[in-house]
Order: sequence, then C-alpha cells, then structure tokens
Amino acid sequence: MNREERNARAIARAIRSIGGYGKAKVIAVCVAIVAVCIAAVVLVFVINSSKANKGPAPQEVDAVSTLEKVVKNSSLSTYEVVYNGVATVYNSEKPGEVDYYVAYTATVNAGFDINNIEITKDDEKKEIVISLPAVEVFEPKVKIEELDYIVVGKKVKTETISADAYKICKQDVAEKARNQAEIYKYAKANGERLIKGLVMPFVEKLDEKYTVKFVWRDIR
Repeated sequence: MNREERNARAIARAIRSIGGYGKAKVIAVCVAIVAVCIAAVVLVFVINSSKANKGPAPQEVDAVSTLEKVVKNSSLSTYEVVYNGVATVYNSEKPGEVDYYVAYTATVNAGFDINNIEITKDDEKKEIVISLPAVEVFEPKVKIEELDYIVVGKKVKTETISADAYKICKQDVAEKARNQAEIYKYAKANGERLIKGLVMPFVEKLDEKYTVKFVWRDIR
C-alpha cells in the first residue's frame, strides 16, 4: 500500500471517528457469572448457619461481612468503550510544526477499586448502604497494528514512527477519556447494577423490607 492509499484510508477513518466514542458495553461478563456463583454458595452457607443458630447478634455481624465477601468477588472494570481518534504528532525540534497525524482505534475501560467498597446496615431506615470509591479510567489499549498515518513533515523518523505514534495515541485517548462525563456516568450505573444483582438475593433473605442504597465517594 503506497502513501496516497494509506493517507486516503486514514482520512476516511478520521471522518468516521467524528463523534468520538463508539459502541459501548458492559464487560467482564464471565467474571460476573463467577461472582454470582460464589454469592450463591455463600448464601447457602449463611442460610444454613442461620437455621442452626437463630440468635440475633451473630446474624447482625454476619450480614455485613457476608455482603462484603460477595461484592469483593465481582469485577473491577464495569464499563468499556471503543474510541476512534486522530492524534497530532509535532516535530521534536520545532514544536509548532506537525510531523504527521495518526488515526487509531483504542479500548477504554473504567471502574473502581473493589477493595475500597464499604458496606453498612441501617436497621432504623431498613437500608443496606454500599459506599463506593471514585470511578477510575484505566490505561487505554491502542491497536498498534491498525495505526494509519498522514505524513506532513519531510523528515520523519520512519524507523521509530510506530513506537512514537503508539505512545502519543495512548496519551491522546487517555486525556480525552478522562474528560468524558458519559464514561463515569455509565461506569457508575453498570457498577451499581452489578453489585445490586449480587447482594439483593442475600438482602431479601435477610429481610424483604430492606433496600439497597449506593453512595459514591467522589465529586462527579
């Protein structure tokens, strides 16, 4: 493929990339299924233990600790999005001059640290309060084999262009992703949905009048 063909392809991809983030989906389905299985095993154990010992104090302690064990077996990442973008690579010696543009496809994941989840039980309000840490955007994955270039400068280091472009593209998509409110919004929504699906069977066994409340410890 000659330079003209590559440039045409890159321009076409750049046009398609307008609008930014593409198809998004909830990820780590297999991990979630494993977590549900673990939760089911834990629930059976707790229910059987409750039948053997109906004292109120042991059950109060067991409720919160069991919920934390169930939740902390779930997935760390709760949202994935594919992004098509174009990064600008400037001349290292003349920062104002463009060497080339590079079109790329990247995958961005967002989620939170499950080790920082806190669960409390409010008997007065009949609530299980799940406190969640701030959502993080993890290091993006750029498909280096799909990079396309539009060369502008006359002196481009072709021997290192792939490595240089790969690094610039990762920085470009990471910066754009961190400023996308939608990523945080959907990561939170999917995180709540996943955790609620894990804990609700146990909560219902505990007391059907209890509800689950989520509290996020961030500013978004």
